[in-house]
Amino acid sequence: MTTTIKSSSLAFQLPLFSPPSKGSGITPAVRSDEPSVPGQRVDHSPYDALRKTAEALVRHQASSRAECDVLLNRLQVKEREIEQQAQAFLTLTEAKAKLELVLENERRAFEKLTFDVVATQALCHNVKDEIATLGGKVSLGEREKGEWTQRLSQLKVDYAQLLERAEVMASRELVQTEELQSLKVTQSKDVAEIARLKTLLDQTQLKMDTFIRDKGTLQSEFEA
Repeated sequence: MTTTIKSSSLAFQLPLFSPPSKGSGITPAVRSDEPSVPGQRVDHSPYDALRKTAEALVRHQASSRAECDVLLNRLQVKEREIEQQAQAFLTLTEAKAKLELVLENERRAFEKLTFDVVATQALCHNVKDEIATLGGKVSLGEREKGEWTQRLSQLKVDYAQLLERAEVMASRELVQTEELQSLKVTQSKDVAEIARLKTLLDQTQLKMDTFIRDKGTLQSEFEA
């Protein structure tokens, strides 16, 4: 015959002894520590040893049950600790996954930043080269500016001289225009005088021709 002690997930089976029946052939155990002093009365009840054994078993069962309770409590504590550790592990795993995602994003951002830095450095080098080129062009422009300033000053002087010459030429042209007008008037008078003289010469030539004819006629008449 056995009895079962159940506590949560633990189960212990302890044997229980029942009193021997008559004719079973089982003899109660005799204590080895019974007094052997002569004349001392010893209780030789047939159930005395069995009772003591049962009491010892009950005490052992109680002690075992207490130990089982302690072990059960420890087991529950360990189970809770394991659950907590599992939850903590799950939390750490999720945190690790998030951290890995963050690290991956940061790595990509760092790579992009590195690419941008390299591109910016290249752009800076190009800008420096362009600045150096522009500096040379500015220096050349400054020299050309000085030359053009001198040329402009000379052009201003030349322009002033040209204006002065233009004014002189304008004055001369005015004088020449007046003289030309006077010459035109004189020429007109001369043309009129020449026409008058030509007319007078034609008249004189006509008179001379007439005189010559008359002379010839008279000479012919005279000779005749």
